[in-house]
Amino acid sequence: MIVRIITMLLCACVLVQPLLAQEETEEADEPVSEGFIFRWDAEVIFPMGVRFTASFLRPAGEISSVNLTIQPQGEAAITETISLNDPVNEGDNFTDIAYIWEISPDRIPGLFRDVNYEWAAVDNNGDRTFARDKFVFRDQRAEWVRSEDPAGFINLTLVADGPSAAQVRQSVLLPYNLISANVGRVQPLNILLYDADLPSSGCVHDAENAQVAIGPLSGTVLECDANRAAAVFQRSGYDWVQVARSGVESTVAGALVQLITRRFYDSVWLDKAVPDWFKIGLAQFYSPSSKAMLLGTIRSAARNDTLYAIDEMAAERTGDELWQVQSYAMVVYIADRIGVDGLFKLAKLDSAESFAQAYQAAVGQPVSALLPNLSRWIFNVGAESAFGYTPYQPATPTATSTATSTPTPTLTATLTEPPTLTPSVTGVLSATPSLTHTPSRTPTSLPPSVTPRPASALYTPTPIPQPTALDDPVTQQGILAILLIALAVVGLIALIMRRRGNL
Repeated sequence: MIVRIITMLLCACVLVQPLLAQEETEEADEPVSEGFIFRWDAEVIFPMGVRFTASFLRPAGEISSVNLTIQPQGEAAITETISLNDPVNEGDNFTDIAYIWEISPDRIPGLFRDVNYEWAAVDNNGDRTFARDKFVFRDQRAEWVRSEDPAGFINLTLVADGPSAAQVRQSVLLPYNLISANVGRVQPLNILLYDADLPSSGCVHDAENAQVAIGPLSGTVLECDANRAAAVFQRSGYDWVQVARSGVESTVAGALVQLITRRFYDSVWLDKAVPDWFKIGLAQFYSPSSKAMLLGTIRSAARNDTLYAIDEMAAERTGDELWQVQSYAMVVYIADRIGVDGLFKLAKLDSAESFAQAYQAAVGQPVSALLPNLSRWIFNVGAESAFGYTPYQPATPTATSTATSTPTPTLTATLTEPPTLTPSVTGVLSATPSLTHTPSRTPTSLPPSVTPRPASALYTPTPIPQPTALDDPVTQQGILAILLIALAVVGLIALIMRRRGNL
């Protein structure tokens, strides 16, 4: 009886091992071919087209027809007849041909989705050949890694040798929560992160300064439309971020905060006339990095009378560092003038029809008065503290302000009385102080805080469990084998002892 049990356990061990291996890997879809085709490939020349190649064991003169069928996932199939008049390479016993499928704006494949294709050919003797395969439509200039957010809010796709997805997500946690609290909603984001050395448009300039896309394997050159990549991202449901080489927000976190701010406030601003300087400056204000070093730049521009006029600040000047710095200076001045909560309230525009109308109501002056006041304010001592401020600093007591004289209604008036503190709580952040810098009395305690939003409304990343040695299938199999051997030994000993007992 014991021998039978041991035999059954050993058989079970043999059966379990393939099952464990089956759980570890899934059978991959393999390409299928038949006949005289012996090599084929697909190269994505992002974002303009795909270069398909195939090699046949026949000279071109012995091949009567070649067809290529392309079917992106979820799309109708496209069949192209391939000309044999101009093969890539030809010999006595082979022919290499190539076909470039140009991606039209109305037939864009889904990013990171499969594209199935099939080569089919017939030679002069009627012999047929085919090859079926597929590839993933992506920017092949880099290897990409997908990182799903356990909470489902900030999903990242990054270059494989780029920064850690967990660290990137953590670096924008506070801005995401604060922006979400100020706007009053949450929004999942699916972000594709391009580093500074890889232009997200896919376009580069050739020797004649024309924009081209270049195949990463073949070096094939196609004319490039700088807006095509954006269409690919949008169609596929991706937001994308290009990290700048230099500038005010050249870091990954800074670039992501720009995107998060834009995505949350787009639904708030809609068709209202909000100038770009306020959009960019507000995003910089939300960024957790210090901007203290920018004060010298804006002071130097004011001394040299090179500040941009208010009309020149309306539209973004990409790559212009002074424009970026001046945008932040204008926003941080507003925060110092009406308080941090006042700035966040202004950003929501409430019932105002335009930014200019909301600014007039919040500040008590027209937007045209902003630059003259800014030009004087940046040389005050208070500006130094304001430029080093972030809305994530620990709360500090607010001094009781003394009465000040009422300013005259001219553009030469200096700042009015320092703003008082109105706490802003997001659920994970402390009360947001105003930018008051020169207290004249003993500081008093903070007023009662606003009831924080429930933690369920905020994004908090779930820790990812680390794998242990016991999770390794090989280790599991080894332990199982040892246990079975031990069980067999015990059974054998019991059998021997039983036989001796019978003797």
